[in-house]
Amino acid sequence: KFGISGTNPVLFALIREGLAGPILCLCAFWMTKTILPRKEDLLRLILCGLCIFINQFGYIVGLKLSDPVSAAAWQPSQPIWTVLIVCLIGMEDWSVRKVLGVVLSVAGAVFMVVYGSSAQGNSGWEGHIFFFFNCMGTSLYVILSKPLCRSGTYKAVSITAWSYIVASLTMLPTVLIFNAIPTLTNFICTDKDPAVQQTCVEGKWDVPASMIWPLAYWILFNSILAYFLMTWGNQFAPASAVSGYTVLQPFTSEALCALLIAVAGSSWADKYNLEKPGLQFLGAIAIVLGLAVLLSERAVQREDLAAKRLTESAA
Repeated sequence: KFGISGTNPVLFALIREGLAGPILCLCAFWMTKTILPRKEDLLRLILCGLCIFINQFGYIVGLKLSDPVSAAAWQPSQPIWTVLIVCLIGMEDWSVRKVLGVVLSVAGAVFMVVYGSSAQGNSGWEGHIFFFFNCMGTSLYVILSKPLCRSGTYKAVSITAWSYIVASLTMLPTVLIFNAIPTLTNFICTDKDPAVQQTCVEGKWDVPASMIWPLAYWILFNSILAYFLMTWGNQFAPASAVSGYTVLQPFTSEALCALLIAVAGSSWADKYNLEKPGLQFLGAIAIVLGLAVLLSERAVQREDLAAKRLTESAA
């Protein structure tokens, strides 16, 4: 939120992906000596890259139009979409636990979004639309990259690197289009302070000093480290479990917002549209319960498999 205050969020995303991709490629070459993927895997990698583009474009624009607490509130919906999709396509099986977990999580997420928008008294519904695509993009990335991760042909760092290159190549024409059309520029520069919005519109190609450290954090931690670890984990865990850990994001966002407001004061927080967590976070209880049920499915499957093997050995 600090990095995009008074600046173009889509330009922020382009710089993030444009630097993260080459860095990941260098890491991949150093670790694997592999430069290009096989031709038969190109389409899937392109789709993975488009998912990263949708995820990051949706998040950064949604964050510009909304606030960090709402952004974090949406993240626990990722395992919901993941479970629904993997069960519908037959990648994982339906079960009572999965259905119960999805119902609880959906109920909590809906409450957090609907009550949160009402309590804050703003018209941030546009931000929620972008957050929906943000979360769906991440879920689809986990699902689409699963065959590549499980194949053993590529290391996680290579899959992540190639996907980021595709995402950055997609983000470039997006920035050019949004900066060329005044209506779109004004939309992504929306701010409750007219002066801040005008600064963003007039400096749509500017990279102020205030953007540097947030960019460094996003490139090194949110892009390179986080996506590498997620892709690496996707080699071993079910897609539903990989997405399940996003439940931690609302709590870290809530804690950080509360801490920053306590240290810097309400006036400073208003400048960046930071708000104290409200009653909408009661919905997190349902989300946590739902995710606990979803993640317990894996433990039950392991127990059933161990029991089956024990029975077969005895026979």
